[in-house]
Amino acid sequence: MALGGNPEDLRAHARRVRAAADDLDRTESRVRAGAGIEWVGVAADRYRDRLADHARQVDRARGELVAAAAAVTHLADTLEERQAAIKKAMHFVDDAIHAASRTVERLSAQAAHTALTSSEAVAKAGAEAILGHRVRLPQVGSPDWTSLADTIGKSMSWSR
Repeated sequence: MALGGNPEDLRAHARRVRAAADDLDRTESRVRAGAGIEWVGVAADRYRDRLADHARQVDRARGELVAAAAAVTHLADTLEERQAAIKKAMHFVDDAIHAASRTVERLSAQAAHTALTSSEAVAKAGAEAILGHRVRLPQVGSPDWTSLADTIGKSMSWSR
Protein backbone atom coordinates (compact mmCIF):
# COMPACT_ATOMS: atom_id res chain seq x y z
CA MET A 1 0.00 0.00 0.00
CA ALA A 2 1.46 3.36 -0.98
CA LEU A 3 -1.18 5.88 0.00
CA GLY A 4 0.25 9.31 -0.65
CA GLY A 5 3.58 7.96 -1.77
CA ASN A 6 6.31 5.67 -0.64
CA PRO A 7 8.08 6.72 2.58
CA GLU A 8 11.32 5.05 1.44
CA ASP A 9 11.27 7.04 -1.81
CA LEU A 10 10.85 10.21 0.26
CA ARG A 11 13.73 9.23 2.55
CA ALA A 12 15.94 8.55 -0.50
CA HIS A 13 15.07 12.01 -1.81
CA ALA A 14 15.94 13.52 1.59
CA ARG A 15 19.32 11.75 1.45
CA ARG A 16 20.00 13.26 -1.98
CA VAL A 17 19.08 16.72 -0.68
CA ARG A 18 21.40 16.24 2.32
CA ALA A 19 24.18 15.18 -0.08
CA ALA A 20 23.64 18.40 -2.04
CA ALA A 21 23.88 20.31 1.27
CA ASP A 22 27.18 18.54 2.01
CA ASP A 23 28.45 19.59 -1.43
CA LEU A 24 27.51 23.18 -0.63
CA ASP A 25 29.31 22.89 2.70
CA ARG A 26 32.49 21.95 0.85
CA THR A 27 31.93 24.81 -1.61
CA GLU A 28 31.48 27.25 1.24
CA SER A 29 34.73 26.06 2.81
CA ARG A 30 36.58 26.65 -0.45
CA VAL A 31 35.03 30.11 -0.86
CA ARG A 32 35.86 31.07 2.73
CA ALA A 33 39.44 29.88 2.16
CA GLY A 34 39.62 32.19 -0.86
CA ALA A 35 38.31 35.09 1.23
CA GLY A 36 41.16 34.53 3.69
CA ILE A 37 43.91 34.92 1.12
CA GLU A 38 45.94 38.12 1.31
CA TRP A 39 44.75 39.66 -1.92
CA VAL A 40 46.71 42.71 -3.00
CA GLY A 41 45.63 45.26 -5.50
CA VAL A 42 43.06 47.93 -6.26
CA ALA A 43 40.08 45.58 -6.05
CA ALA A 44 41.40 43.30 -3.28
CA ASP A 45 39.11 44.58 -0.52
CA ARG A 46 36.07 44.46 -2.74
CA TYR A 47 36.97 40.96 -3.93
CA ARG A 48 37.35 39.70 -0.32
CA ASP A 49 33.99 41.27 0.57
CA ARG A 50 32.32 39.59 -2.40
CA LEU A 51 33.85 36.22 -1.51
CA ALA A 52 32.66 36.56 2.09
CA ASP A 53 29.17 37.53 0.87
CA HIS A 54 29.17 34.57 -1.52
CA ALA A 55 30.19 32.26 1.35
CA ARG A 56 27.24 33.56 3.42
CA GLN A 57 24.86 32.94 0.52
CA VAL A 58 26.19 29.42 0.02
CA ASP A 59 25.85 28.76 3.77
CA ARG A 60 22.26 30.06 3.72
CA ALA A 61 21.44 27.80 0.76
CA ARG A 62 23.04 24.85 2.57
CA GLY A 63 20.90 25.57 5.62
CA GLU A 64 17.79 25.68 3.47
CA LEU A 65 18.68 22.31 1.93
CA VAL A 66 19.26 20.79 5.36
CA ALA A 67 15.87 22.14 6.51
CA ALA A 68 14.19 20.81 3.36
CA ALA A 69 15.73 17.36 3.89
CA ALA A 70 14.51 17.36 7.49
CA ALA A 71 11.01 18.33 6.34
CA VAL A 72 10.94 15.56 3.72
CA THR A 73 12.15 13.04 6.32
CA HIS A 74 9.43 14.21 8.70
CA LEU A 75 6.89 13.82 5.89
CA ALA A 76 8.12 10.26 5.26
CA ASP A 77 7.82 9.42 8.96
CA THR A 78 4.34 10.93 9.21
CA LEU A 79 3.21 9.19 6.03
CA GLU A 80 4.54 5.86 7.26
CA GLU A 81 2.72 6.27 10.59
CA ARG A 82 -0.50 7.21 8.81
CA GLN A 83 -0.24 4.27 6.43
CA ALA A 84 0.30 1.93 9.39
CA ALA A 85 -2.78 3.37 11.14
CA ILE A 86 -4.88 2.90 8.01
CA LYS A 87 -3.65 -0.68 7.60
CA LYS A 88 -4.45 -1.41 11.26
CA ALA A 89 -7.92 0.13 10.82
CA MET A 90 -8.55 -1.96 7.69
CA HIS A 91 -7.67 -5.15 9.60
CA PHE A 92 -9.82 -4.10 12.55
CA VAL A 93 -12.83 -3.45 10.29
CA ASP A 94 -12.29 -6.73 8.45
CA ASP A 95 -12.08 -8.64 11.74
CA ALA A 96 -15.17 -6.85 13.09
CA ILE A 97 -17.18 -7.68 9.97
CA HIS A 98 -16.18 -11.34 10.16
CA ALA A 99 -17.03 -11.48 13.88
CA ALA A 100 -20.37 -9.78 13.22
CA SER A 101 -21.12 -12.21 10.41
CA ARG A 102 -20.42 -15.19 12.69
CA THR A 103 -22.57 -13.64 15.43
CA VAL A 104 -25.51 -13.08 13.08
CA GLU A 105 -25.22 -16.61 11.67
CA ARG A 106 -25.04 -18.18 15.14
CA LEU A 107 -27.91 -16.14 16.59
CA SER A 108 -30.07 -16.57 13.48
CA ALA A 109 -29.61 -20.33 13.70
CA GLN A 110 -30.43 -20.22 17.40
CA ALA A 111 -33.51 -18.04 16.81
CA ALA A 112 -34.86 -20.66 14.44
CA HIS A 113 -35.10 -23.07 17.38
CA THR A 114 -35.62 -20.85 20.45
CA ALA A 115 -36.43 -17.23 21.16
CA LEU A 116 -33.41 -14.97 21.68
CA THR A 117 -32.86 -13.34 25.02
CA SER A 118 -32.90 -9.55 25.07
CA SER A 119 -29.09 -9.42 25.25
CA GLU A 120 -28.82 -11.85 22.32
CA ALA A 121 -31.26 -9.72 20.32
CA VAL A 122 -29.14 -6.61 21.08
CA ALA A 123 -26.00 -8.47 20.03
CA LYS A 124 -27.64 -9.61 16.79
CA ALA A 125 -28.85 -6.06 16.01
CA GLY A 126 -25.38 -4.66 16.74
CA ALA A 127 -23.75 -7.26 14.53
CA GLU A 128 -26.23 -6.53 11.74
CA ALA A 129 -25.44 -2.82 12.04
CA ILE A 130 -21.75 -3.57 11.57
CA LEU A 131 -22.54 -5.73 8.55
CA GLY A 132 -24.40 -2.74 7.11
CA HIS A 133 -21.03 -0.98 6.73
CA ARG A 134 -19.92 -3.55 4.12
CA VAL A 135 -21.89 -1.81 1.37
CA ARG A 136 -19.86 1.42 1.74
CA LEU A 137 -16.35 0.30 2.59
CA PRO A 138 -13.67 2.85 1.62
CA GLN A 139 -11.15 2.15 -1.10
CA VAL A 140 -8.10 0.19 -0.01
CA GLY A 141 -5.64 2.60 1.61
CA SER A 142 -8.16 5.41 2.08
CA PRO A 143 -7.84 7.46 5.27
CA ASP A 144 -11.59 6.88 5.72
CA TRP A 145 -10.76 3.45 7.16
CA THR A 146 -9.66 5.06 10.43
CA SER A 147 -12.97 6.86 10.98
CA LEU A 148 -14.90 3.71 10.00
CA ALA A 149 -12.84 1.70 12.50
CA ASP A 150 -13.66 4.29 15.19
CA THR A 151 -17.37 4.12 14.34
CA ILE A 152 -17.43 0.33 14.41
CA GLY A 153 -15.31 0.20 17.57
CA LYS A 154 -17.79 2.45 19.38
CA SER A 155 -20.73 0.36 18.22
CA MET A 156 -19.18 -2.95 19.32
CA SER A 157 -20.24 -2.71 22.94
CA TRP A 158 -22.66 -5.58 22.25
CA SER A 159 -19.73 -7.97 21.72
CA ARG A 160 -18.00 -7.32 25.05
